[in-house]
Amino acid sequence: MRPWCLVTPASRGIGFALARHLLQTTQAPIVATARTDPSKTRQSILDGLSGVDERRLHVLRLDVL
Repeated sequence: MRPWCLVTPASRGIGFALARHLLQTTQAPIVATARTDPSKTRQSILDGLSGVDERRLHVLRLDVL
């Protein structure tokens, strides 16, 4: 099985920075979560990153409440 990364939550703070770091330093697929607006979170994570395969990032809506 190919390795992948889960970052939850990833909409801001440490999770946001970690998702960006993993995209830049690994080739693993990234599954990230956000409570609201996954498409906005995805765009924010990818904003300003060059040379990154955007298909590796998948953002899912997840609220543990």
